[in-house]
Amino acid sequence: MLDKKENQKLIDQFDYLKNAACVTDCTGLIPSSIENNSEKTSYKDLLQYEPTVIRPKNPKQ
Repeated sequence: MLDKKENQKLIDQFDYLKNAACVTDCTGLIPSSIENNSEKTSYKDLLQYEPTVIRPKNPKQ
C-alpha cells in the first residue's frame, strides 16, 4: 500500500483533466449552423455565447 505522499503524487500524474471542464461549459451547444433568427434566440436563452455589441457614443460621419 502506498503512503499518502506517494498516493497523491500518483493521482497528480494522472489527473491532467482536472481543470479541463466545468459545470457551466456548454460544449456542443450548437451542433450545426443556425438556420434562422428564432433558433439563434433560443440558443441565446440558454447561454450568452456571443460578445455584447458595443456601439461608439460618437460615431464618425
